[in-house]
Amino acid sequence: MQENDVIQINGINFNQIEFANVLNYGNITLNAVKTTTFCQVNEKGETRESPHAFTPYLHIKNSDLGKTTWIGCDFSAAELRLESAKLTDMFVTGTQFPRQLTHESPEQRRLGYGQLRKVYENRGDTTTANEYFAEQMNEYIKTLEQDRVARRNSWLHFWELLNLRLNRFSTNHGQSWQRGLGMTLLVSAAFFGVYLLSLGIWPGTSFTYFFTVWSYWLEFINPIHDAGFVAEELSGVKETTVSRFVEGLSRIFIAYFIYQLIQAFRKHGKKGE
Repeated sequence: MQENDVIQINGINFNQIEFANVLNYGNITLNAVKTTTFCQVNEKGETRESPHAFTPYLHIKNSDLGKTTWIGCDFSAAELRLESAKLTDMFVTGTQFPRQLTHESPEQRRLGYGQLRKVYENRGDTTTANEYFAEQMNEYIKTLEQDRVARRNSWLHFWELLNLRLNRFSTNHGQSWQRGLGMTLLVSAAFFGVYLLSLGIWPGTSFTYFFTVWSYWLEFINPIHDAGFVAEELSGVKETTVSRFVEGLSRIFIAYFIYQLIQAFRKHGKKGE
C-alpha cells in the first residue's frame, strides 16, 4: 500500500483473514470486525453452523502492518499466528486478541508476544501488556531449552534458565502477588522444617509442642533475624554446621521470594518510581 492509500473494513464477520507479504505505508482501519465459523443455509432457509467448520484464523506473515487501526474488534476466539510480522506501529482500542499464539516455533511466539506487549504499552494498557510479557518470558524459557538440547551445552544457558524459572515459579514473572505470597510461605516453611531436623527437633510429639515450635516460623521468615536465635530458643543449644548452612541458604531464598512478592504487588505502580 502506498502512503496515501486508505482501506477501511467495517462490521464484517470472518472465518479466515491472512496478511501475507503486506507492506503498509498507508492507513488500514478495521472497525467492529469479529470472528465466526463457516455457516450453511438449509432448504428451509435456516442458517446453521457447517459441520466442516474451521476454527477462526488470523495470520500475519512477512508483513509490516504499519499504521493499522483496530477498533472494537473481537479476535479472542480465533487462532492468531504471527510469523516475521511487525505490529508495533498499530493502534488498538476496544479490541481483543487471543492470549495464546499458535506457531510451531517458540522463538516466533516469543517475538509475537513481545510485539503485542509493545502495542498495548503504546496505548497505555499496562495490564494487558504485562500479561503478554509473562507469555513472552515463558516462550523465552522454551527457546533456551531447545538451544541447550541442540548445542549439547547446558552451561551456556544454565543461569539464565535458573533466573527465568524462578521468576515463573515465584510470581509468574511478576504477574501474581497471590502466587508470590503462597510460594514465600511454602519455601520458608520447607526451609524451617529442614532447619528443625538439622537441630534434631521433631515437632510432632504433641499439639502443644508442635504449635510452640512453629510459633518461631514467622521469626525465621524474617531474613535479618538474629543468627542462632531460633536454635537457642527451641533447643537451648548452639547451631550445628548443617543448621548454619540451612539457615544461611534460607536467608537467600526467602529474601528472593519476598522481593519477588513485593515486585508483583507493585506491578500496577508507575514506571520509574
